[in-house]
Amino acid sequence: MMISPNALAIDLIANGYRYVWIGLVILAAIGLSFAMERVLPYEDAWNEAHGDTAKDIAHGIIYEAAHLSTLVVFLIISAMLLPEWSLWPRELPIVVQFLLAVVIVDCTMTIVHYFSHRVDWMWRLDAGANRCELSL
Repeated sequence: MMISPNALAIDLIANGYRYVWIGLVILAAIGLSFAMERVLPYEDAWNEAHGDTAKDIAHGIIYEAAHLSTLVVFLIISAMLLPEWSLWPRELPIVVQFLLAVVIVDCTMTIVHYFSHRVDWMWRLDAGANRCELSL
């Protein structure tokens, strides 16, 4: 699930396709992920309603918004500032550039997750969304 969509996205970028195609790849991967979780769940109980749908939706929206915001900020910085400062390693193969971008964005999301365990309102959201995991 991680390698195929990313490889396809890299191929699309390398071959000059519009970014909208990458968005479609992401949406297809998300859809496939949800479908597979329905068909082959990690835990059967996670496919049952537990009265926490609103928290799950809020959790998903907040974390996806944080992830997308991080990506947008990263793209703006890399497009506007890094070329001028010559900090981004454009001479590296696109696969290496992609992996570097993934590491930067993933580290940022790890920091967001870290704070979700230390900031009260973020912890309540995180713990509520992971209630099934915590009770096992």
